[in-house]
Amino acid sequence: MSTSPNGKSSDDSSAAFELPSHIFDEVHEGLVDNPLLRLRNAEVGTYGKKFARAFQMANLEGVFERAAKVARDPLQWQSVPGLTADERHALSDSEDEGRHFAFGLLKTNGFWGQPKQLQVTIITLCVAAVVQGWNQTASNGANLQWPIQLGLPDAIGCDQTSGDAWKFAVVNAATYLAASLVGCWLTDPMSECCAGRRAPICVSAILILASMIGCALTNHWTELLGCRILLGIGMGCKATMVPVFAAEVAPARIRGSLVMNWQLFDALESPRFLMKRGRYPDAYQTLVLLRGHSILAAKELFYVHCQMEVEKHAYLKKDPEASSRADAATHHVKPFRARQTYLTKLGQLFTIPRIRRAMMAALVCMTSQQLCGVNVLAFYSSTIFYNANNQKCTVSDKEIDMTALWLSWGIGLSYFVFAFPAYRLIDSRGRRWLLLVTLPFLALTMLAAGLSFLIPVSNPAHAPVISTFLFIYTFFYSWGLGPVPFTLSAEVFPLENRVVGMSVAVFTNLFGAGLLTLFVPALTNAIGHAGLLGIFAGLNALAFGLVFLFVRETAGAAIGSTLGGMFSVSLEELNYIFEVTTKTHQDYQFRVMIPWFFKNLGKLVMLKEVQVPEKCYNWARERAEQEDEGEKRPMEEEVHEVGRD
Repeated sequence: MSTSPNGKSSDDSSAAFELPSHIFDEVHEGLVDNPLLRLRNAEVGTYGKKFARAFQMANLEGVFERAAKVARDPLQWQSVPGLTADERHALSDSEDEGRHFAFGLLKTNGFWGQPKQLQVTIITLCVAAVVQGWNQTASNGANLQWPIQLGLPDAIGCDQTSGDAWKFAVVNAATYLAASLVGCWLTDPMSECCAGRRAPICVSAILILASMIGCALTNHWTELLGCRILLGIGMGCKATMVPVFAAEVAPARIRGSLVMNWQLFDALESPRFLMKRGRYPDAYQTLVLLRGHSILAAKELFYVHCQMEVEKHAYLKKDPEASSRADAATHHVKPFRARQTYLTKLGQLFTIPRIRRAMMAALVCMTSQQLCGVNVLAFYSSTIFYNANNQKCTVSDKEIDMTALWLSWGIGLSYFVFAFPAYRLIDSRGRRWLLLVTLPFLALTMLAAGLSFLIPVSNPAHAPVISTFLFIYTFFYSWGLGPVPFTLSAEVFPLENRVVGMSVAVFTNLFGAGLLTLFVPALTNAIGHAGLLGIFAGLNALAFGLVFLFVRETAGAAIGSTLGGMFSVSLEELNYIFEVTTKTHQDYQFRVMIPWFFKNLGKLVMLKEVQVPEKCYNWARERAEQEDEGEKRPMEEEVHEVGRD
């Protein structure tokens, strides 16, 4: 139990602020978007003041009263009485940003227009991506020389089934197997028992630093193996927590472009984690620093709190009596503050339908990143280019070594350069859109690269043609399957299950990477590079089908030009998107999207304007307008049909 600065427990504070039960009525239908629209404007202001008093912020009653009214209907914030000129300016800037992202316009302040504290926090988290790249690149380039120096002279050559070759594969795979089997599972316990979101990041930094120093001092391959295991544990912690942290501190409208940067104690703690611990005054102060103004911080704090209560009421079922419709008329749902066990949260990933759908989307994205074959390039690009240039399978030609390293370096540079389109598209177009657009090209370029290995090695075009197709491949990967999986996985889960859900997603990704690293050398020896890349071309096509059927859109693009409660889809508003059943989601793809695509294919190819298809998700404002006009469809025809998959 956490305690406020004045000694009053957070549980007592929570009990002092209760939302009226009727705002939860639509939860029984699975319609979760902006619960404040079920309150009158004057009524929501009163609850804003009660909220401030309940959580030891009585001196901010006026701010929270105005912020609650703004949060109820952000599009009508100008009609809220009593706003100061400074508050109006802050809200106007926020609305402009939200509209530009919602309508896909180019004008935006983006990262550099954010408050300094948010910039510092995101830049701190970006160091994790730099460390990830350094570790992976160092391991990749070292593969050409360390086997000879550390006692595995036969690891690289024509015979990839020798004992040395298997030891070589085990050392390379150890990092990712340790990350998936150990590192990613430590994140949630450390976050719950230590200092919040920052603790796992700091522990991972220490482990990675120690392992890299150890790698530099090794004299035998077994010593390198031990250091790689330590490195993997640190990488697993980092890969799980950093995207979650970034998603929780970033504004909803640019959450994707900031979280994709992931590929410290000066950084701020996550405000949502502080709210989870009942430390609302601290969460408010953090939000003021992150958003740049008190009215924006109060609006987000109050709105997120209300959404969290809806989330707990609808999905976690902490009070069984409240599930009765008869009791719901008189029962006031109290916020839940007790900690759940690790196994309970893990089990909820598969037993609660909304969370299970999110789990499926995250696992499909993470699995697709391995199915696309990119990590074959990431781990073995230097040896692939080496073999493409070295027809005699010797290991003594330093010129060939340097050529392979430079080509491998070019692959790494292309990941960085080609990722820039994603900064604009990941929020304005959406995560799912990026995957569906790029995956067909990944399949085609991987197939072309594989067929290029059939060119005789004596032909001077052999290596250049292979390199060209692989560089084109990285172009499409870098703004599709590169940034999307970790971005989407970090945002789809409810707050209570977010870290453990991310742990499972990262486990899937890194365990797959470990298996690829372990078996690719032997598989390449059995079927050759052409066969290997051909298999991955087919797996890219499979990944396209999985994304089409199971991945939901989590960006503002999901609701087109309609703005949600936070001018974009907030983390809490994703509950509504994942409350749509898998069957309904898939029926929509076949009934609406496929016919729309083929009908407008010519216009899409020519980049002409096309009519927007029927949307799969409708928000409170649109539903209210439809009801007023008598256009509400029968319940069985509603796209937000609710039920178990």
